[in-house]
Amino acid sequence: MPAMSWGKGGAATAGSAAPSAGPGDGKEACGAGGRAVPARPRGWPRPGSAWPASCASGAGGGGTGSAAGSGSQAATTGAAPGAGAGGSCGGASSDSGKPFRPGAAPFGPAGAVPAAGASPSAANNAANAPSAPAALAPEGQEGGVGSAAMAGIMGVGLEGSRSLPSKSGARARPAPPGPRTLPHGAATRQKLPAARQSLPPGPGTAAHPARRQAGMAVATALPHPGRGIAAQAPGPLQGTPRMSLFGSMTTAISGMNAQARALGHISDNVANSQTIGFKRTDTSFANLLTQSNERTHAPSAVVATPSATVSLQGSVETVENPLSLALSGNGLFSVAQAAGRNADGSLTFDTQPLFTRAGDFRKDSSGYLVNGSGYALQGWAANAAGEAQQGVLAPVRISDAPLPATATRTVTLNASLPKGAAAPIQSQVQIYNAAGEQQTVNLTWTRTADNAWNVAGTTAEGAALGEANLAFDANTGALTNNPPQAVLGAGDAALTLNLANLAQGPVAAYEQRSVTVDGSRAGAFRSASIRDNGDVVVSYDNGQSRTVAKVPVVTFTNPDALQRMDGQAFGMTAEAGTMQVQAAGTQGAGTLSSSAVERSNVDIAAEFSKLVVAQRAYTANTRVVTTSDEMLNETINMRR
Repeated sequence: MPAMSWGKGGAATAGSAAPSAGPGDGKEACGAGGRAVPARPRGWPRPGSAWPASCASGAGGGGTGSAAGSGSQAATTGAAPGAGAGGSCGGASSDSGKPFRPGAAPFGPAGAVPAAGASPSAANNAANAPSAPAALAPEGQEGGVGSAAMAGIMGVGLEGSRSLPSKSGARARPAPPGPRTLPHGAATRQKLPAARQSLPPGPGTAAHPARRQAGMAVATALPHPGRGIAAQAPGPLQGTPRMSLFGSMTTAISGMNAQARALGHISDNVANSQTIGFKRTDTSFANLLTQSNERTHAPSAVVATPSATVSLQGSVETVENPLSLALSGNGLFSVAQAAGRNADGSLTFDTQPLFTRAGDFRKDSSGYLVNGSGYALQGWAANAAGEAQQGVLAPVRISDAPLPATATRTVTLNASLPKGAAAPIQSQVQIYNAAGEQQTVNLTWTRTADNAWNVAGTTAEGAALGEANLAFDANTGALTNNPPQAVLGAGDAALTLNLANLAQGPVAAYEQRSVTVDGSRAGAFRSASIRDNGDVVVSYDNGQSRTVAKVPVVTFTNPDALQRMDGQAFGMTAEAGTMQVQAAGTQGAGTLSSSAVERSNVDIAAEFSKLVVAQRAYTANTRVVTTSDEMLNETINMRR
């Protein structure tokens, strides 16, 4: 039978024990390094014609092995006769410099040899799923069972070509489309040497049946021919999404962005560590999940969101400014932002309600109490008696106009009359007239009966002001007049004596402990201050003072949800709830401290600690990006 050549070099020749040196009589060699094709003897029919009966029957004798690739030789120690199991017409080699791959045999599974005269394509299509794989040694490795010999033992060919007859040096026609196979892995290459070592020595398979059985065992350990590693049974996670390198990179980039935002919050806090009424911004990290279950987890992302601390108290510091206010506890000051000026120079204010904890208020040129950010303090206006008119908030304005003079209308006495006095008693009080001038009023106390008195008033010039009768309780000595007062005169000139603290007792003489009068002379503005109860008080150089407004406290259900504005101010939001305006220290509102301010609630040490953590986290995310980039480069370089 004509011999067949496998690659550049030797060929297995029927009845010969040594490979020939090249193409010769009765054989045909493949191209250098090309895919292995069965050799075509001289006179063999062209492609498409019938196969020789000797090849089909497997009667040809084996040679000394085969040479794979560009002249590399993997020779066996003996021949492998076909024995009706496919002969040596099957088999395959690989491209130059590449390892062997198991594949579909041109003649089908072991023992399925095409009949005489049948075309190779028909035989190949008749067996699409061979049951016995072929085992090959890596290229360039000698010893063990050679590729052609193994094909003869298994009765199958090797993947790589259709094994169609071709001219000398021509490449084989590629295999029909089917599942792609992968090259032998390291595990496959490690299995073959151990199996080969276990084969008993001998000249051929016919003399050593155990060698044929061992070859079958080695072959069955390999991936299925024609399918390779990709055709293995699917694992428990096959078909589920895998974490991609791009996903890892985008996740790390989101981490970098989140840490950058956290760093921005920290820098803002540190920069405003000395800002009065500033409320720091903390950072909250939230995971954005894409897909996760008990079997797989896809790359996600992280986002940094600001966390307000409006409700967290800052330290209270005493200052010298009497108009400064510090708020301790729940609540904020109501403030307004100036929008412009009227024709007379007075300010107009925006109607948007704003709130702040910055209480460093000072009187501006227009008399409004504004803090360092320019927001005007709002409060309840007070009437002439100093009582706050609750209900409407308006900017607090302090006028530096002088206090006009007022006449005295009421004199309050705190005195005692002797119970057994026999002569009238004289006393004096100082009052103011309508021009603000001080005058003296003489009072004459005359006992008319037991527990009965008469009081008369005259001016310093002797003009009568009027008189009144008084009655006292005999047991207690308290005044029984209702109301306990005496009115001297009538009309606008009437002088009312408030005698609620006047009594009759066992004293030797008249005792006058204190006298208080209303009215005053004209006074110039001296100062303004805010008391702890929120009263805005103006003082004058005549010793008089008056309350012009009262500062309330505004509370919210969720103050941390207020909208942050410029200048440590906050705006209303639906999430913050409805504002409640109430007096300081009532219904859960915080208390006020005059001549004090609330400092920032930023802790420098804590911010530096968060700064280090943010820096390390950012650096760690950059390492993930760098690693993902390197792995992507390695993936791209796989095709080179």
